[in-house]
Amino acid sequence: MADLRRELESLEAKVGNERIADELATIRQELAHAGARAPLVQLDRVRVASPCKQRWADMQGDDRVRVCAGCDRPVFNLSEMTREQAETVLATRGVKPCIRFYRRADGTVITADCPTGERRGRRLAMVAGTTALLGASPALAEPTAPVPAALEAASDVESTAPETDTSDLTALFAPDIEVTMGDPLPPEHRPDHPPIEWSTWLRGGVGIETQAARIAARGTVQPLAESQTILEGALGADLSLGVARHGDLRLGAWAEMRTTSGPVLGGELIVAGFPRPRDTGDFDGSGGIVLRAGGNGSVVTGAIGFGYTGSWARSDPWISWARHAVGVRVVASMTRSSQEWSTTVGVELEPIGALQALVGLVTD
Repeated sequence: MADLRRELESLEAKVGNERIADELATIRQELAHAGARAPLVQLDRVRVASPCKQRWADMQGDDRVRVCAGCDRPVFNLSEMTREQAETVLATRGVKPCIRFYRRADGTVITADCPTGERRGRRLAMVAGTTALLGASPALAEPTAPVPAALEAASDVESTAPETDTSDLTALFAPDIEVTMGDPLPPEHRPDHPPIEWSTWLRGGVGIETQAARIAARGTVQPLAESQTILEGALGADLSLGVARHGDLRLGAWAEMRTTSGPVLGGELIVAGFPRPRDTGDFDGSGGIVLRAGGNGSVVTGAIGFGYTGSWARSDPWISWARHAVGVRVVASMTRSSQEWSTTVGVELEPIGALQALVGLVTD
């Protein structure tokens, strides 16, 4: 990451456009924190809306980032970066970078740290050097030219040879590789949830509790039940398994400690995949409904909740087959025993995710 940050800093100093310099600085700062985060964008899913026809060779900069005079924007060559660097550039908040990359026929984007990328770099470097040598030396291209003139021309290649457009070389020597440049489409979200999701939560709510009358009836009229406003607190956890719709339909178990009825446990049904808000930053999640039913030896309870759950990019996935789901829900619950019943409405918050969000707001 450090070498790419230095290149961005160097290019910042060269460009006279303040907007471009700010964009480069934003991405450079994001790269400094990239190691602690898992990117929101999957590189192989990146698509370009409308390919750009500008020539990479005509742009100012180096192999990984240049400034396009046609649109006055920086262009990032993802295939000259490592996969982590490329995904970090794409996932930088507040920036929509113009990009350039090589893609294999199977859909894989070539990066500098993949075997194909390393072989391509060596092959194109050799071909580009040979092409530049021939293009810079008419004497070398002429079979009858004297040897001293050829050697003299070859010695000046570095300073006089025009830069070769590697997209032409790729089309000639690697026809199975496509070169693409332009504005990327909005990133696609990961289509599948991990098989297992787990979470903890804190909930606070307010409601009404109704109790049977505590005095015996002395006539034909039954005494009225007693009602009162209650405050409820709960600490719980759940574990769910995806059963359909790429993991958006889930079945699981939950348990919680309540201030109003003691410990309860039961089963739950989660239906996720509802549209999420537009600006969610590093949060990768969606809206969903949760239905719960359970109880203990003295009460039965049920709940319905709606909210947004998912994960923060810097912590997901911890492992490939499971993730820690975070988020917030509004939950309405009802609990009944032989002598009383209560209903509450409250907000359910995942405490670890809330702490991560707070730390992110403080450090960003």
